[in-house]
Amino acid sequence: MARIIPLSEGTFTVDGTKAFVPYDSSKDTMQQRGPGALLVEIQPFLVITDKDYLLCDTGLGFRNNDGILQLHQNLIDNGINPLEITKVLMSHLHKDHAGGVSTKDPVTGERTLSFPHATYYVNGREMQYAIEQDGKSYLADEVGLLPQRDNVQFIDNNGTIDGYIHYEFTGGHCPYHQCS
Repeated sequence: MARIIPLSEGTFTVDGTKAFVPYDSSKDTMQQRGPGALLVEIQPFLVITDKDYLLCDTGLGFRNNDGILQLHQNLIDNGINPLEITKVLMSHLHKDHAGGVSTKDPVTGERTLSFPHATYYVNGREMQYAIEQDGKSYLADEVGLLPQRDNVQFIDNNGTIDGYIHYEFTGGHCPYHQCS
């Protein structure tokens, strides 16, 4: 039986600028936010099976006040060492789902995968599209190292990973969206 852990990065508003602004319902109102602003919850999920620690999307990639990647802190708070993640399943590469794919060292500026021991599964056509569409929704700087790494598998259409994880191309939310 699988265990599912939500890893909330918080509530934000986002408008046409695609900037994610933290939202605190005890002091903020939607009227304070610009016209067209949407209220969103950023929430990657961890699925623990008897075979894997599966991370579904990587959130915004923000750091907490201590400089720790928020997603890593959420895992630690749930008793999970981020190095235990075995697979990262990316639904798509919009910055609110893929901002935590990689992290930039604040001292050296070097960018590395946030889960170096995991195998990342990414739609190959989405990867190309993300690089071509660099800007508001996609940030090529954050995902650009994926094609350079040996632990990244590019998948397409429908299929199965390790005989038990099924993925399906939906193309719903963005052109190459997939569900696992």
